Amino acid sequence: MNLLETKVGRLVTFGALYFSEGVPGGFLMMAIATEIQRRGMEDSGMYAAFITILALPWAWKFIMGPLVDNIHFKSFGARKQWIVTAQTIMIMAFILAMIYMPEQLEIVKSERGGLLGTIDSLWLSGVALFAGLLFLHNSFAATQDVAIDALACQVLKEDERGLANGIMSSSSYAGYLVGGSGVLWLKGAVGSFDKASIFVIALMATVTICVVIFVREKTAAQQIEDGELPAPEPGVHAFSALSSQIYDYFKTLWTSSSPRLPRPSSLR
Repeated sequence: MNLLETKVGRLVTFGALYFSEGVPGGFLMMAIATEIQRRGMEDSGMYAAFITILALPWAWKFIMGPLVDNIHFKSFGARKQWIVTAQTIMIMAFILAMIYMPEQLEIVKSERGGLLGTIDSLWLSGVALFAGLLFLHNSFAATQDVAIDALACQVLKEDERGLANGIMSSSSYAGYLVGGSGVLWLKGAVGSFDKASIFVIALMATVTICVVIFVREKTAAQQIEDGELPAPEPGVHAFSALSSQIYDYFKTLWTSSSPRLPRPSSLR
C-alpha cells in the first residue's frame, strides 16, 4: 500500500505529516514553555532568551532547502529519507530533553550584563543542556518542514494543492493545540508532566512508522532521471552545489535589498 498513489491517500499523508509537525511545536512552545516557568524560570529576561534559543533554528530554514535537494542517498527517496531521519532525531532529542529537564530551577544571576549575562545565567542555572537538546530538536523540525513541503510540491497534482494546503494548515494548528493545551490538560489527568510528555513522543513515533510503511517515494536516482531533482553537474560535489546555491541566495538578497539612487536628470 502506497498512500501517495491516490488523491485521498495524498491528502491524508500530508494532513498527518503537518499534524505531526504541530504536535511537537505546541508541546515545545506552549507546554514546555509554561512548565519551565512553573518550575522556577520567572525571570523575564532569562525566559525570553530561553524561548528565543528554541525558536532560532526556524530563522535559517531557507538554508535547509538546498540541503534537502543536494544531500541524500540515491537509493532512497530524497524527501522521505530526510523526513524519517529528522523525525527520528526529533524524538531522540525530546526523550533526552525530558530526562534532563530540571525538576526545580534555582536561578543563578550572572555578573555579566546584557545578552551574554542572560545566556550565562542559563548555563549557571543548569538549563543549558536542556535548552540545547530542544534547540537540536527544532533544528531538525525546520529541516523536516522543508522536506515535507518539497514532497508535497513533487507529488500533489495542481488541482489538489488548494485543498491540500487547507488540510495541512488546519492539521498543523490542530496538532499545536494537542501538543500544547492537550498535554497541559493531560498532565492534570495523569499527575505528571513527564508522563504526559510520553503521549507526544508516542504520537511522533507512530507517524514516523506510518511514513516508513505506507509512504513510498521514488528513489533519488530515479527522481534525478525523471527531472524531479536537479542533476549534479559532472565533477561537482554535492556540498559544493549546496554552498553555491546558498551563496547565490545571499547575493540575490543583497542585490535586491540594496538601495538604488535615482539617476540625475542630466544623465537620462
